[in-house]
Amino acid sequence: MPIADVQLPISECHFLQKQIGNRQSTIDNARIPPPESHEGSKSMPERRGVQATEEIKAEWAQAYKIYLKAPGDRYDKKKDRTSRIDFVAQEMKLTRKQAKRRIRNYEAWQRNIKKGIASP
Repeated sequence: MPIADVQLPISECHFLQKQIGNRQSTIDNARIPPPESHEGSKSMPERRGVQATEEIKAEWAQAYKIYLKAPGDRYDKKKDRTSRIDFVAQEMKLTRKQAKRRIRNYEAWQRNIKKGIASP
């Protein structure tokens, strides 16, 4: 029997249309709604410098002191910072990424103190 001779009953065709229609509505419902404005709702206040404990801040300060006394390349700014961070990592027995994070955190903490956002 050839395929062209097969005809589906109307009830089955309607069922297939419903399935396709349901898929489309599912896709429409899955769309992400636009973000709400955060300007009016300040449910959580800023807590800069409060999350870090005193021990953590002391570790940042120690890393920065090592960073300042580390040898660097005075003619190339990028190489200077890189070599200093490498020296801090070696001295404190950290990975380069950890040393870089401690130095960056210390610098951000000092900027926030200067702005009056964080406490020393």
